Amino acid sequence: MNKIFNWFGRNWRISWIITIAIGIFIYYISSLQFGTGSGGTGSINATLYHIIVFVFFAMFLEISLSRGRSKIGIIAGLIVAFLYAISDEWHQSFVPGRDSSFKDILLDSLGIIIGSVIYSANLDRKHFK
Repeated sequence: MNKIFNWFGRNWRISWIITIAIGIFIYYISSLQFGTGSGGTGSINATLYHIIVFVFFAMFLEISLSRGRSKIGIIAGLIVAFLYAISDEWHQSFVPGRDSSFKDILLDSLGIIIGSVIYSANLDRKHFK
């Protein structure tokens, strides 16, 4: 996996495109109106969605910001991803039939932490500052 992260670090423009695409996807899903019984915040699918999508969002955001060489990029990625999770829930509070949930922010945060740990564990330490 280290080679994959190094490749994305060298090709940071692609990492940014993927990061932005994931952010747009998250925003789009949050904009959808769900009727009753269609998988609200209590379903296992919603739980897995929150964790998995933010694992990838955090990893690609950190790749884009740090390029495998900067601790500050990783910290900035954590902060930006966390703020995006909060803003996503705030945005969702304006969507008819949806509401904002602290549980969802916690699930998003878990995904962000997992993504950050995966990325950090696979960094090439010889170039890291």
